[in-house]
Amino acid sequence: MHVRYALIGVLLLLMGCVRPPVALQPTALAPPPAYPTHEARPWQLGSDRATTLLLPSAVIALDLAVHPTDGWPAVAAVVWSGDDDPERVMLSVYQPHVRRWSSAHQVDLGLSRIGRYQRTVAVGISGDGTIHVLWGMSDPNVGTGAPPVGLWASSSDDFGATWAAPVRVATACQAVTAVAVGVDGTLVAQLICSHGSGQTLAMVTRRADGSWQPPELLHAPVQSFSEGELLISGEEQTARVTGLLFAEQGGVPFAYLLSRDLTGVAAWRLERLTLTAPAAGLMSARMWHVHGLSYTRPQGPALSFSWSDAETGHAFLITSLDGGRHWGPPELISAPFTGSSGRLLDAIIAYDPLRD
Repeated sequence: MHVRYALIGVLLLLMGCVRPPVALQPTALAPPPAYPTHEARPWQLGSDRATTLLLPSAVIALDLAVHPTDGWPAVAAVVWSGDDDPERVMLSVYQPHVRRWSSAHQVDLGLSRIGRYQRTVAVGISGDGTIHVLWGMSDPNVGTGAPPVGLWASSSDDFGATWAAPVRVATACQAVTAVAVGVDGTLVAQLICSHGSGQTLAMVTRRADGSWQPPELLHAPVQSFSEGELLISGEEQTARVTGLLFAEQGGVPFAYLLSRDLTGVAAWRLERLTLTAPAAGLMSARMWHVHGLSYTRPQGPALSFSWSDAETGHAFLITSLDGGRHWGPPELISAPFTGSSGRLLDAIIAYDPLRD
C-alpha cells in the first residue's frame, strides 16, 4: 500500500515537471538594407558583360532606346564600310526572356538603303514592346545611282528577331535627329528637311493606330549638321513632347525649343532660345551630342537637356523646373580635360532623388 502511494507520488512529481511542447519557430532573417540603397547589386533581368553589336566596319552613328517600363534596350548603328560596299543600318535588341542580345539585323534593304552622304538613325520602343527605327539618307550626286533623299522606318515586335519591310515616311527629308515614343505607341520624330535653297526643322508623327502623318515643316532654318533631342513627360492622356535642336547664324549658336501634346493635333509651339555663355569664349557655332532627361522632383516634373561644344570641348545644361514652361540659362557642367589637346566629347546627365 505504501509502495503504491509512493509510485503515485513519483508520477505526480514527474508530471509536474513536464512542460507542454513548444512550437518550432523559423529562424529570424537579417533586416534588409534601407531603400534606396547604394549597395552594389546586379541589374534585374540584366545580362553579364556582352558584345552588343559586333560589326566588321566603323560605326558613324549610334542611338539607344529603352522600354518605358521594363527597361530592356535596343541599339541602332550606321556602319561605314570604307570601300565600295554600301553603308548599312544595323540593330540589336536585348531579349529579357533569355537574357541575351539578338543577332545584328540590317534594316535598310532595297530602295531604302541609306546612301553615302548624310547618314542618321534613331530608335524608340513603345509600351507594347514594339521597336521603331527611322533612318534618313541623302546623296546629292544623282549620278552615283544612290537612292533619292528620304526618310524610312521599320519596326519589330519580336525583340528584333524579324523586321517589317521598310516604309518611306518622308521624301524631302534627309536626316532624323531624334525619336520619342509614347506608351500607347504614338511616335514623333525630329527631322531636317529641304526647304527652298536651305533646310528647315520638321516633325513627323505616327499615330497609335500605325498611320504615318505628312511631315510638318516648321519653317525654322537649320544646318545639315544640326543635332537635337526629344523628351516625353507626363502620363498617357496628359503626355507632352518637348524638343531641343541647335542651329547657328553668322557663327553664333542658338537653339529651337518646341513642344506639343503627344496625341494632339495642334500646331507645334516653337521658340527661339538665345544661348548666353556662362563665360566668354566657352561656346562655338556648333553644338552636338544632345541628351535629354525627364524626371520628377518633390515639387513636380522637371526637364533637362545637356550637350557639348564641338570646338571648345565644354559641356552645358539647361533645365526647366516646371515641366517645360520656363527655362533657366545655360549652365557650364564640365570643362575639357587639362592640357591644350583635351576635348570633352559627350556628357550624359542623371537625377539623384535622394539629394534632389
